[in-house]
Amino acid sequence: MTIIYLLSRVLGALVGVGLGLVIIFFASAWAGIPIGIALGVSVGCLFGLVPPEFVRHGIKFSLRWSDTARLKERLRREHGLAPLIIEELVSRGEPVEQFRDYVESLLKSNSFIRRSRGKECREKWFPTMTP
Repeated sequence: MTIIYLLSRVLGALVGVGLGLVIIFFASAWAGIPIGIALGVSVGCLFGLVPPEFVRHGIKFSLRWSDTARLKERLRREHGLAPLIIEELVSRGEPVEQFRDYVESLLKSNSFIRRSRGKECREKWFPTMTP
């Protein structure tokens, strides 16, 4: 998921650079190219942040419509969505302490993605948990 986020930012920056070059080159020749590149990169990076936010809100929307039992089952299968699923379950009134063992298992995993999701969960819900 992180690769998609980074890819959208890079793609946005490249498109921004291209558009900046084209617009500024025809508007004020060679002197405007550095300005066009700077503006293109900054605007492209900002627009590159938009697609991941749409994806994140779409996932949260789909989680909101799932029942609690299904969410707990998804939590066991889809470790990459653990922070979002736990957030939804906690917002429904589930006690956060029931997820402590799960978060510890994520932190001890050999997978980089599981460990990073475990760290994210630890920082948000279990700040006193030792690493």
